[in-house]
Amino acid sequence: MKIGEFAKLSSATIRTLRYYDDLGLLKPDYIDPFTGYRIYSAKKLEQMQQIQTMKEIGFTLMEIKTFLAINDSDDNGKIDFIAAKK
Repeated sequence: MKIGEFAKLSSATIRTLRYYDDLGLLKPDYIDPFTGYRIYSAKKLEQMQQIQTMKEIGFTLMEIKTFLAINDSDDNGKIDFIAAKK
C-alpha cells in the first residue's frame, strides 16, 4: 500500500512516516525508483503499532530503534532491554 493509505490505517502522518524512514526506524518495503513512492506491507502495521505503543509508554525513538533491532528470537534480550528502562 502507498504511504497515504498506510498513514490512514496507522493513524500517523505522512511526514511522520518519512521521518521514521530517515531514522531507519520504519523502512518501507519498497521505494519506486521512478516515482519515489514508498510502499508498505500490512506486516509493517504491526511494527508501527509497536512503535506507537512504546512511544506512549515513554521510550524515545532511538530506544525503540534499538529494541526493534534485537532479534525477534531473543525474547530474553527484549525483556532485559525493557527491564533496564524501568
